[in-house]
Amino acid sequence: MKVIHVDPAPTWRGGERQVFLLARLLGERGVDSRVAAAPGSPLAERCAQAGIPVIPLTARGDLDVGAILHLRGALLRQRPDLLHLHTSRAHGVGGMSARLAGVRPVLVTRRVELVPRGPFAWWKYRNLADHYVAISDAVRDSLLRGGVPSDRISRIPSGIELPPAPPDRPVPGSGSPWTVGTLAAFTPQKDPGTWTRSVVRFLQDEPDSRFIWAGDGELRPQVEGAIRDAGIADRVEVRPFEADPEKVWSRLDAFFLPSAFEALGTVLLDAMARGLPIVASRVGGIPEVVRHGQEGLLAEPGDPEAMSAALRRLRREEGLAAELGRAGRTRAREFEIGGIVDRVRTLYGKLLDAAGAAA
Repeated sequence: MKVIHVDPAPTWRGGERQVFLLARLLGERGVDSRVAAAPGSPLAERCAQAGIPVIPLTARGDLDVGAILHLRGALLRQRPDLLHLHTSRAHGVGGMSARLAGVRPVLVTRRVELVPRGPFAWWKYRNLADHYVAISDAVRDSLLRGGVPSDRISRIPSGIELPPAPPDRPVPGSGSPWTVGTLAAFTPQKDPGTWTRSVVRFLQDEPDSRFIWAGDGELRPQVEGAIRDAGIADRVEVRPFEADPEKVWSRLDAFFLPSAFEALGTVLLDAMARGLPIVASRVGGIPEVVRHGQEGLLAEPGDPEAMSAALRRLRREEGLAAELGRAGRTRAREFEIGGIVDRVRTLYGKLLDAAGAAA
């Protein structure tokens, strides 16, 4: 089986990590996986380092004619059995290329819970894919509201690589400050304004605690300015995302993600796999991953008072925090990437069988 994955994003975020893991592990399962990615992008570089064939693809929009023709040529030369598209832009460019090249089936993984809107989006979702993977029930519901029939949607969540062993945690009272972490891009989706206001409120009551946000993005300067203005720069560390995130994970006692919207949130799974209790917003697919009172505490989005109160509860109730962390580690095993890849591989087989029967 030969599959071409398409993700022309120039950045490295959760979706790109999923594409890389999927292509790599499918290859280990005997699937010839190739990745069409932006030249010089982190995804292209990591795939090349892992020996995954890369098709250079620069796409400036859903209807980038040059990108469509370029990808069409690659499809005609390589004749994949299945085309797997992983972003909205990939859906437009890849879907058009596939139709021009006569490649089917076309599978789209949808990683946002926003309902497709506008004439082109409606047409695209009805005509430029044969099947969809929704990574959460929230995403599946958005596709249904966008007019995609239920029999063309499969729910398969994103997955993570489980760490070999949870890191040692500082013993309470050992002198190490209680530290809350966020590993995410500085984007409106992650709601850095609510994050900053929550941190300010929390530190008013718990001044000996510490916060870390590791990530990159356009709103990072805004966050750094708000921290300086609030006078908490000595207790809040803002740093770029590192090639070795374990250096950050090993310092944390809890994880905080106040997203404004979130299809699933694989970074929450990463935190849970490391035994960290969670405070997050009750939006999108997050409640499907972090169940309130079981693996973490959820609050309404955009509510810094509720977020800071949840953080205070974790800080002051050590037994609760430990219980949530243990439950999170168990829960994260359900999302181990190997099992997720097996489900995708099974779906590929079903789609190819159906395409063969139709032919």
